[in-house]
Amino acid sequence: AGARRAERLAVAVPSHCPLMEDAATALAAEAEAVPIAAPTILYAGNRRGRMLRDAGAVREELATNLAHPVRWADDVTLMAEHGATLFLEMPPGDVLTRLAAAAFPNQAARDMASLSLPSARALAARDRRR
Repeated sequence: AGARRAERLAVAVPSHCPLMEDAATALAAEAEAVPIAAPTILYAGNRRGRMLRDAGAVREELATNLAHPVRWADDVTLMAEHGATLFLEMPPGDVLTRLAAAAFPNQAARDMASLSLPSARALAARDRRR
């Protein structure tokens, strides 16, 4: 197969790559002081594409993913396999919403920039009742 198109992206920072290792190390040190409880629902880690169940793993994931590629396709597939039926993308943009909608046509995908908070809550509540 292979790529059909390549496009240079205008980005402000070199996120999710080794150029951010120093920042990730500093963030990890600061994160040690932040209390993080074990998740009460599954937490999909986007660095390794696996579900995380304990506070230490979540802290490490949040602090270090700055310097590592995001495994978005693995992550969203994992969520769908674990029963996710609604994907909400945080602003800005709707690129991930469109990708999720194309990859999982039986699940709902919405971008929060186009929804009010009450509308998003209503969508989530309706989805939970299914």
